[in-house]
Amino acid sequence: AVVSTQSTGEGIKIPRTQPMIMTYSLDPEPPHRIRDTQLSYFLGGDYRYPSNGVPTPSNPAVRVDYWDDMVFYYRAFGGSPTPQKWAEAIANLLESVREAGYMAKVDMTKIMSVGFTSPGESQQRWEIWLRVRDES
Repeated sequence: AVVSTQSTGEGIKIPRTQPMIMTYSLDPEPPHRIRDTQLSYFLGGDYRYPSNGVPTPSNPAVRVDYWDDMVFYYRAFGGSPTPQKWAEAIANLLESVREAGYMAKVDMTKIMSVGFTSPGESQQRWEIWLRVRDES
């Protein structure tokens, strides 16, 4: 389950150490400009399935989504994320995927950035994710 809030109607607080996922929806054709963004928090664990009592968001603008299993190509990097670091990480990931011959498998309509540490911590971990198209 993925929810885009930190507090719920049941008074359950979602820690900021849960992976924060920023999804960028892109134009399907190059140059793949950003059309929309969505901020989410991955709940995982006890909240993976609806039957496990996923907390109800306290804000009506917040929703809980259930994602099917997915496969990603990703690149991790650390430090404070600057626009230059993001651009370098994306370029390096795309170059690696292209050199490996897998570019045709990438869904270029979405790119995700994922943060695994609380804001302000000195040791940050970030990842860029490219979703692999479902070939079923």
